[in-house]
Amino acid sequence: MKKLMLIVMMFLICGCSNYNDISNIAVISLVAIDYDGNNYISYVKVLSSNSKNEENLYKEECPSLANCFERLNNKLTKRIYLTHMDLLVLSNNLNIDNYNEIINFFTNEETSRNSFNTVIVNKIDDAILNSDTNDINSMLDLSISTNLVAKKITLTDIIKDILNYKVSYIPYLEIDKEITVKGYKVIYDDNKVLTKGESIALNIIKNLEKNFTIMIDNKIYKLEECNTINKVNDNKVNINLNCKYEGNNKKESKIVEDYLKQIIENFIKNNNDNYFRYLMYKYKKENNYNIDYQINIKVNYQESIGGNIFE
Repeated sequence: MKKLMLIVMMFLICGCSNYNDISNIAVISLVAIDYDGNNYISYVKVLSSNSKNEENLYKEECPSLANCFERLNNKLTKRIYLTHMDLLVLSNNLNIDNYNEIINFFTNEETSRNSFNTVIVNKIDDAILNSDTNDINSMLDLSISTNLVAKKITLTDIIKDILNYKVSYIPYLEIDKEITVKGYKVIYDDNKVLTKGESIALNIIKNLEKNFTIMIDNKIYKLEECNTINKVNDNKVNINLNCKYEGNNKKESKIVEDYLKQIIENFIKNNNDNYFRYLMYKYKKENNYNIDYQINIKVNYQESIGGNIFE
């Protein structure tokens, strides 16, 4: 309801509408999209215009996404308003053509700012449709700040990634008895789901978080002030990672170093084309998939008591 009131205030302040205009818009908070091979199955949550904090769910099945929203407009007898949309949920059933149509639809929709977060799920059911969008976004915030599994990404970010690097990594959620952040799904080429280790390695390579925890053999290690520098020289990529670790002994820092190096190497081996394509486009180097790499990882150990740092 707060969001609806904010939108009403915006209309009043800017003087660009009257009451009739406001009453003729359908404010969307969430859009979920599935595909059965022939038709799009679109789910849309519309904020209620009454005094209660309610959302109404609508479902449409159509050959095209634009057709689904056209039908929804007719059903609601209101204009769809996407400016304050919070979350876009995409099914794991979607293919490259579907992604292209979805991106084109939101890019061409004048009320969409494309600043909403986007996730991919193994299935679209009541668990995700009935969830509070703020809870899903908070879940992603917790995921990146604690175990470094997946970071939020907006549709605008996805479009930029595809245009610049020809690849994008979207948070992948698994819905079973509860909703769990599993890692990333890669689009376009592989269209595969990364493992948890690969997802963590990607976040490290992209230097997305400075402080986080990782679990190795059921033991939690807290890393701080982490910094990754990627350098591309001739035919070699150098990945340099430095972190601070406060623990009980220096042996633990070696365990962390070995684990981080292993997951980064596994990520590169299993996602070679996407990884090097990302770096080649980012650093404007010639596209060469036979490129070599070197990984340098240093975890500076600091004793829990005493504060001495051992190199």
